[in-house]
Amino acid sequence: MIARSKIVLYTALIFLLLTFTAAAQTSTSTPIAPDSTAEATPEATPDPSQVELLTPEIISTYPHDPKAWTEGLLLQDGYLYESVGETGHSSVRKVEPTSGEVVQQFDMGADDYAEGIAIVGDRLLQMTYKQEIVYQYDWKTLKQLPGTLKYQGEGWGLTYDADEDVLWMSNGEPALFKRDPKTFDIISRIPVTLQGLPIDTVVAGGRSLGDLNELEVVGSDIYANIWLATFILRIDKETGIVTGIIDGSKLLPPDAPIQADARQYLNGIAYNAEKDTFLITGKYWPYTFEVKWKSEGILPAMK
Repeated sequence: MIARSKIVLYTALIFLLLTFTAAAQTSTSTPIAPDSTAEATPEATPDPSQVELLTPEIISTYPHDPKAWTEGLLLQDGYLYESVGETGHSSVRKVEPTSGEVVQQFDMGADDYAEGIAIVGDRLLQMTYKQEIVYQYDWKTLKQLPGTLKYQGEGWGLTYDADEDVLWMSNGEPALFKRDPKTFDIISRIPVTLQGLPIDTVVAGGRSLGDLNELEVVGSDIYANIWLATFILRIDKETGIVTGIIDGSKLLPPDAPIQADARQYLNGIAYNAEKDTFLITGKYWPYTFEVKWKSEGILPAMK
């Protein structure tokens, strides 16, 4: 057993990628192309040692409600759908991406704490933090539908995988859960690992990387925010192997109108398939950023 205190991610390397990129490269460590379209097959299992280091390259910056405690984010028909949390302040919203204007909103009950969302067919599904229920809405009208889905434990992140017709969920554990979109029953649990190490034994900036939060599935990859950190993990959905670490610590400018601790609340990933870009934001963040990932090298072996 490897003591957690002995396993520390190279935080300085990740925060200073440009400085250490050359040192990170070896003759056998070829960076994975961020725009690779290769499809995953049983024979194409990711090499656990090849963990790409990336940074978000900002294309555009848009306004975001600085009072929104963002829990879930997705793009549908040109609009952002956002789940906003905290007890007594929870809602689900339809937002115009470039202006940040809330064009439609459903305010939840006083005891509700909203979490991740996903759209499946005509339904928008919205988890709750500790209530163990999933609310269902007509996503076009945000009218809450009768009937809820049940689960045990906490609800954190949620995303719909149309390729497999399954939901992917996080609940604060160092694992991803595949769930049935009709019943919300668990299909499988996939532990997440980094270079063969359980993800919750890897520490960066004094925080475990095991607190997987908001999710977005893109092809064979799942992108996962890490709670109370500015890292996003790119995870192979079939194996749970981390293939990339995205450092979002430099997204917010120094003069951004935001409280200091909220800078760590990066949370919210939406993929724009038409432009092959991502829209990312955070809890109480005043901006939403449209970005592409820029490769900076390969993480050196931690063993």
